Amino acid sequence: MINALLQSAGPGPVPVNLTGTEQNDTIHGSEQRDNIDGGEGNDTIYGYGGNDDLRGGGGNDRIEGGDGDDRIEDSLGANHFFGGNGNDTLTGSSGSTYAGGAGNDYIQISWFTNGVATVADGGAGNDTIAIDVSSFIAGTGSLAGGAGSDRFVLNHFGPLNFAQEIVITDFTTGAGGDQIDILRMFNFEPVGNPFDTGILRLVASGADTLLQKQSTGDPALYLTLVTLRGVTPGQVGAANFVNGFDPRGGTAGMLLTGTAGNDTLNGTGLDDKLLGLGGNDALFGGAGNDLLDGGDGDDTLHDGAGDNVLRGGAGKDRLESYSEGTNLLEGGIGNDYLFGGSGADTMLAGAGGDYLNLRGNGAPGRIITVDGGDGNDTLVFDETRNAVAIRASGGAGADLFEILATGTNLIITDFGSDDRIDLSRGLPYGLTDNPFGAAGYLNARQQGADVALYIDLDGIAGSTHAPELAAVLANVSLASLGSTQFVNGYHPNGSTQGSVQTGTAGNDVLVGDTQDDTIDGGDGDDQLDGRAGNDTLRGGAGDDTLDGNVGNDLLQGGAGKDQLSGGDGDDTLEGGDGNDDLRDAQGANILRGGEGDDRLRDDGLWVSGAGSLLDGGAGDDRIDVEGSAVRKIIGGAGNDEITLSHGSEPADAPSLQIDGGEGDDTMRFQYLDTSRRIDVTGGGGSDHYRFNEFNDPAAVITIRDFQTGAGGDMLDVFSFFYYRADNPFGMGGAARMVQYGSHVLLQIDADGAAGPKTFATQVVLENTTVSAFTSDNFHEGSHPDGSSRGQTVVGSLLDDRLSGGRLDDLLRGMTGNDTIDGGAGNDVLEGGDGNDFLHGGEGNDALRGGGGNDVLDGNQGNNRLYGDDGNDVLIGGAGDDLLHGGAGIDTVRYTAGRDNYTIAGSAATGTWTIHERVAGMNDNRDQLESVERLQFTNRTLALDLDGAAGQAYRIYRAAFDRAPDELGLGYWIAALDRGASLDAVAGGFADSREFRDMYGAAPSNAAVVTLLYRNVLDRAPDDGGFAFWLDVLDSGRDNVAGVLASFSESGENVAAVADLIGQGIAYQPWE
Repeated sequence: MINALLQSAGPGPVPVNLTGTEQNDTIHGSEQRDNIDGGEGNDTIYGYGGNDDLRGGGGNDRIEGGDGDDRIEDSLGANHFFGGNGNDTLTGSSGSTYAGGAGNDYIQISWFTNGVATVADGGAGNDTIAIDVSSFIAGTGSLAGGAGSDRFVLNHFGPLNFAQEIVITDFTTGAGGDQIDILRMFNFEPVGNPFDTGILRLVASGADTLLQKQSTGDPALYLTLVTLRGVTPGQVGAANFVNGFDPRGGTAGMLLTGTAGNDTLNGTGLDDKLLGLGGNDALFGGAGNDLLDGGDGDDTLHDGAGDNVLRGGAGKDRLESYSEGTNLLEGGIGNDYLFGGSGADTMLAGAGGDYLNLRGNGAPGRIITVDGGDGNDTLVFDETRNAVAIRASGGAGADLFEILATGTNLIITDFGSDDRIDLSRGLPYGLTDNPFGAAGYLNARQQGADVALYIDLDGIAGSTHAPELAAVLANVSLASLGSTQFVNGYHPNGSTQGSVQTGTAGNDVLVGDTQDDTIDGGDGDDQLDGRAGNDTLRGGAGDDTLDGNVGNDLLQGGAGKDQLSGGDGDDTLEGGDGNDDLRDAQGANILRGGEGDDRLRDDGLWVSGAGSLLDGGAGDDRIDVEGSAVRKIIGGAGNDEITLSHGSEPADAPSLQIDGGEGDDTMRFQYLDTSRRIDVTGGGGSDHYRFNEFNDPAAVITIRDFQTGAGGDMLDVFSFFYYRADNPFGMGGAARMVQYGSHVLLQIDADGAAGPKTFATQVVLENTTVSAFTSDNFHEGSHPDGSSRGQTVVGSLLDDRLSGGRLDDLLRGMTGNDTIDGGAGNDVLEGGDGNDFLHGGEGNDALRGGGGNDVLDGNQGNNRLYGDDGNDVLIGGAGDDLLHGGAGIDTVRYTAGRDNYTIAGSAATGTWTIHERVAGMNDNRDQLESVERLQFTNRTLALDLDGAAGQAYRIYRAAFDRAPDELGLGYWIAALDRGASLDAVAGGFADSREFRDMYGAAPSNAAVVTLLYRNVLDRAPDDGGFAFWLDVLDSGRDNVAGVLASFSESGENVAAVADLIGQGIAYQPWE
């Protein structure tokens, strides 16, 4: 015995997943969902509660599902099935007993053995008992549906050779009673009523009724399928068959009515009426002459064989007819989809933007009527053949007729000026010429009052196909047709003239065809696409997007921030006013930016002939050229950026001309791999020339108007190298200037004197001399003499950001709150007036803050930092640094904790040495001068022992005869830093509770003087001193706070605390 609780025979608390043994097992499930397999043997299985999955396995088993929707299966042996409460599924073979119990149960029985009795009882509920009727076995059994409307399904797919001895003992007749499902006996698609054709019949047998079917071998012989106990044939009607088959004969089918929700209704093989009513319904008519009415909602209607009526009703409906009969499809109100054409169909789309598709083969001689109704409809004539006559009307609206089929008699009866015809699907792929032209794929002829359209699938040049009639446009003059009536803009006169379109004042989307279109967007942010053909696109006012696509196009952006893309072909792009984006990649193009800060880009590869021209026009333009199609670049007026990068070309390729125009232009030459001549004119202004370490040595750039000296043009020699810290003209021998007649050659040795490469001329500077060049003509101030001198940069009266380079630079901020970065090299940074931030960068730098509260960061190297006036912050960084605070309260900041440093020095000299101890590294030693505060990551020290910090410390000890707490000390240091007098600070101490507790609430002057001597000087008062201070208090020349301050700053007290604060005073800064 196996059960979930081992010793208990009751239901377990947890789900069971068990497999029995080969013995006779008893297996108990749980109240949860169990999965039990009995295995071999005569097993007993109890599922109890939960939706269980129970399998008996081999042997004669007893399986009880209990409560829940159980699944019970046992295909071998004489078994006993008990579903219990719930909607259960029982599956087994003949010779077993089935009890569904309460609930809507499904019982499936397969007959494998002759003469073995089977008993099945569905129990209460609407049950289904399905039996497999065998062609070779005479089944024996007793079936009872039990209470409820039950269904008995007869499954049989082969010839019937034996009568069945299966009895239904409680069959309830009439509407709402039991039903027999015979559809599966006819492969789900009976043609007509099988009682009408004599395939099935009902025969009285005493008090019972026999349902019989013709024998496969002898049509005169009928074999019994099932016996209805206690039922006469006259009591059995169409309501007792699932498909509504009337046992008395006839084609009348079912009336199925949906609900207000989403229904699925399936008709029979008879003449059915399916009414969907509200909701998004799915109606399937089946065979027969059916009426399908979707009603409101987005419905789907399918018919079968027969003469059918499909009505979509209101909503977005889909009507599909495959019948070869006479059918009516009515879309109704809404944007509907109608599919027909197999029969003599009438397709009426109704109001809305509808889609009608004739995709059937049709039958010769039939007439198909198609009407799009109101709205902009699409009518597709797809596969209809066999000389079918089609009468098509688009109805009101701008309709589209897509024609693929030929050989039909298609007449479009109401073709109007707003309608269009699409014949492109019958044309060769990739055709760009007008098919009405010389190629002869299409032909339009005036035939009386009509226009006839012909299509030749292989054109005039082909011999396989002859022209076939595609459509007739009734009562249309050929002269009235133009490119706008044909998709892709084909003009019936054969010319390349395309559509002419004009936008509105709003944001338009206008698309051309395959011919030469003219499109004007007008006002608004428009999107124009010329597609194929030599198009003219004008954006007009607004931020427009123009795409020329295929062909030699003219694109004019007009006013606004426009985006122009030429596409294939030799295009002309004109940005017009505004900051425009122009780009092209194919063909020999002309790009003109016009007014505004424009971006021009041409990625075209090699082209023969004149090549492309890029003209930025007025404004600060950005011009990018990748590839070799461009022959000339003009920056125009403004500070332009021109970037050239392209691959190899033939040595005899035409030269590339670049003219920067007026303004301070920047030109970049990168990834050059060509011996093509590149001639550059910078134009007016101070122009900058930058290069790339990947340029081929054969790529030589000639600059015709380089201006030397201050205010002239600049060369970035550093850009020839991946990274170089020193002057390329220096000892490494990586760059040099060579006089060559009236020209200067800039030559580069990519790996320097130590490498195998040699000097190669990279830039020719015409009409210049080497001596005329100064550091002003080189990026970062590199000088041809090879020295480390860098640039001198002077700020303004405003807040400047100044940056040095790799050499030894001089950077002066002047006035304003400036940010200065020295970069590499041994730089001098001068902040000037204002609260400045100075960053030395690499190298041994000298930083001077000047006036204001400055932050000086030396970073790497052995630096000298001078705070000058103001309360400055000094950060030495790595290296042995000199940090001089200057006037004000200055702070030196370190990046580690106090324990990582030793401090030596004295307040008397104002000089301190800070030694950083870093294990395994060279120690850093900084010298501090005129510095008041030290800030570590975990502690702050004050070094102004004679200043505010020392006074605060001493007043603490004088007043309270104890060491100060760091937070309170920080508060009083901050007060003194802000300008509070020592007497005022002493007054705060004298008014404190701690002072009153020590000196008394109202002490006499004599007591105060005595206690001050003891607490401050740690001794009894001498007679002279006692008399003096007592007289000061008695006479009112000073108060207790003033006397306290005097005692605190007395020489005797200063000397007494000197050793306590000699290495700085620790405090917590007060914010």
